[in-house]
Amino acid sequence: MAVKYKDTDFMYSSARVRALENSLIGKEKLEHMLDSRNASDIIDSLSDFGFETVKAENGTDIKREDTLLSVLKKAYTDVSGMCGELPVLNFLRYQYDCNNVKAVIKCNSRGVDPSDMLFELGTVPAKRVSEIIRDKKYSELPPHMSEAAERAAEALASTANPQQVDLILDKACFADMLDSAKETCVDYITDLVKTKIDLINIMTCIRIIGMKLYFAAEPLMREAYIDGGSFEVDFFISGLEYGLKKLLEVLEYTPYAPLLRETDESSPLYLIEKAADNLWLEKAKTAKYVPFGAPVLVGYMIALEYEVKNIRIILAGKDAGLSSATIKERLRGSYV
Repeated sequence: MAVKYKDTDFMYSSARVRALENSLIGKEKLEHMLDSRNASDIIDSLSDFGFETVKAENGTDIKREDTLLSVLKKAYTDVSGMCGELPVLNFLRYQYDCNNVKAVIKCNSRGVDPSDMLFELGTVPAKRVSEIIRDKKYSELPPHMSEAAERAAEALASTANPQQVDLILDKACFADMLDSAKETCVDYITDLVKTKIDLINIMTCIRIIGMKLYFAAEPLMREAYIDGGSFEVDFFISGLEYGLKKLLEVLEYTPYAPLLRETDESSPLYLIEKAADNLWLEKAKTAKYVPFGAPVLVGYMIALEYEVKNIRIILAGKDAGLSSATIKERLRGSYV
């Protein structure tokens, strides 16, 4: 029997999460990181921002990626424990299950160990994913991904094209995300998933337009299109025909109009991607105005995901020797 959602069941957990929000790295702290001389200085200062750093085997050096992932892993464990039997966070965790399934299938085909490419953040332990693919016990994966994993492995074996693995499993992942969102009966979560699907389809259409594939564009759009959003695939096929300017003009009459304020035909792709990411974050931030309930917990986890993403952007920029102004231009918004 499905667990029925009641926002009052989340009164205590909402209060706990509101307290956790106070430790989030906001815009001001991110700008402080930008002023650091290099990535090493930022890594060394992470503990000042509440991060529990993971040390290398020598006991001195800090393992950058392991430190960032450990923050997310702890948060997913802690916040999931506040959700009771309602799978409130599963729709976020499925992206990591999907990544792990893709990595194992691709690595297996090349005889490569996938361990370094797996995330311990999904609903299925990363090591178990490797065993599932090896033993072909796909039913242990989320429902749509369990069906898609076998098809993806077969497609890779027959075509030797790893992109087929991505296309097949991405569709399945979002189908699982949407089903999980609907299962919670939390409109906020369902809206988030549908918005994410819309943004991915929009960005796919924009990328294909930029590739100037002509007759090959429509088949690719139909193949990459993800079901479950607000737009039918023919909406994007029309966008391919008339170009980016027309697509953006049509979006003016949709909830995605903010993309127009951030981009135009001359905008580099990374700025359009940033605008899309920020639009989804703004959708998530509506949880800040909910006194208690599942949205409070989900909003916090999305906030933490964006926090880690921004730190990665800063670290990568410092490694590449980019100026603080250039790095700042690439940063996503922050929840606080």
